[in-house]
Amino acid sequence: MSQNDMSLEDLEKNLQNQIDKINDAIVKVRRNELSNINNMDNDIADLCRRILNFRDGNAKKFEGKMVEMINCLDELAVELKAYQERTTQDI
Repeated sequence: MSQNDMSLEDLEKNLQNQIDKINDAIVKVRRNELSNINNMDNDIADLCRRILNFRDGNAKKFEGKMVEMINCLDELAVELKAYQERTTQDI
């Protein structure tokens, strides 16, 4: 499915799925478990491009969820830094 074929509902689901993945990663890092986030940056960049290029100028409809995703990413960054500090102290 090309980005032009994606419906508003598809993009909303993809955005919520990405938020859920980020939140899952936060929980795992807090438990000192590593989560596979290798392609997360590419997935998020792709999703953002799809939203920005969404037909009919409906990208504005995603603003609240985009803010939520950014806040989750910020929280993940803080948790990853704390994890790094915890694990470095153990060496």
